[in-house]
Amino acid sequence: MFGPIHVATDDRLLGLTQKCPDCGRQIYSNGKMYYEDDSAVEWSIGYWCPYDKEMIRIWTPNDKPLLDEVTKDIDISSLPILGAPPG
Repeated sequence: MFGPIHVATDDRLLGLTQKCPDCGRQIYSNGKMYYEDDSAVEWSIGYWCPYDKEMIRIWTPNDKPLLDEVTKDIDISSLPILGAPPG
């Protein structure tokens, strides 16, 4: 069973690119990062693939320094949960 996925945004993530694992094309960050308790890496960066029309969460070792910097003062419990209604 997977736990909730918390979402945070940061402008420093905008402009990041990756290769889509499904179609192989270059995709761009959606400016969001996702925290999952059950994940070995905890944080991943969201990318939008306009060809497959899906959001893909990706983590690479090169992302770690930026994610550490961006998340150092974040209170996970205060973040919204992916897919949960606002409020």
